[in-house]
Amino acid sequence: TPPGTAWRYRPGTSEASSPAEAWRAVGYDDSAWAEGPAPFGYSSDPAEGPFGTTLAMPGAYSCLFLRCAFEVAAPALVSRLELAARYDDGFVLWLNGEELARVNAPGAPGSPAPYDTLAIDSIEPRAWDLSLSGSSLPTLCEGANVLAVQVFNGSLNSSDLLFDLTLETIEGSLLAADVDPDADGMAEAWEQAYLAGLSDPAERAAAADPDGDGLSNLEEYIAGTDPRGRGSVFSVQVGFQGGELLVSFPTVAADGTGYRGLSRYYALETGAPAEAAWQAVASCERVLGAGQKVVYTNTAPADEAVWRARVWLE
Repeated sequence: TPPGTAWRYRPGTSEASSPAEAWRAVGYDDSAWAEGPAPFGYSSDPAEGPFGTTLAMPGAYSCLFLRCAFEVAAPALVSRLELAARYDDGFVLWLNGEELARVNAPGAPGSPAPYDTLAIDSIEPRAWDLSLSGSSLPTLCEGANVLAVQVFNGSLNSSDLLFDLTLETIEGSLLAADVDPDADGMAEAWEQAYLAGLSDPAERAAAADPDGDGLSNLEEYIAGTDPRGRGSVFSVQVGFQGGELLVSFPTVAADGTGYRGLSRYYALETGAPAEAAWQAVASCERVLGAGQKVVYTNTAPADEAVWRARVWLE
């Protein structure tokens, strides 16, 4: 999302959706929202412009809802996200429904952000940036992804408001250049061991899925599964025992061909079925893979919940 990118926007005269958090999700239909280029805002001081989209906000509403879609062809290749913003007065930022930042806005992370909320303080325009990589990297979707922002003013009659945000997705490899000469994220020795026998060169690409199990070659490399074995998949098992919910998954150590100098880590996360937000389970945030089976016991299971495990190399 470079400077001047067009966003969908909606004045905060009421909640943007019902339920209130639905507008942050990837699949939300925002076609009825207005569209305009960043930056968004207004000011009584001409020196604070120009704005890509000027808002008739003073006295009418105190927050602004924003959505911006962007494409990611191969999420597993993304090694870092770089975000930079200019803002006045506060905002909450979500990516695919997952809260990434709450800046000069009230409430704990994950708490509701009502449309009539005000920023904590009235401030002058300032800069903000965030770099995410490794285990802090949020989950990206193959194809469409959505940034959702709720911008807050310090008062209903404030003399100004500003919001502008850019996002850069950076592809890279954890591996040294001599280990991964084509910089596709997979060690060359691993590619030779698992992919060299494929006759079609396209099937050896990082984003290819030669065994048709839904995981790309790069994802199979990260998970420690066989890219040519349809039955070789990483999965999470859920069951009940004595009224308790058991969530388990196997781990694989990062050893063998192509993993020199790397460790494989796992995290268990849970979320609500209707939401795209995920929260890490405190006892399973960073589990070093060593061939063990991880079992989490939930003594008070909810009526509805979904679970997933994340795996990464570092």
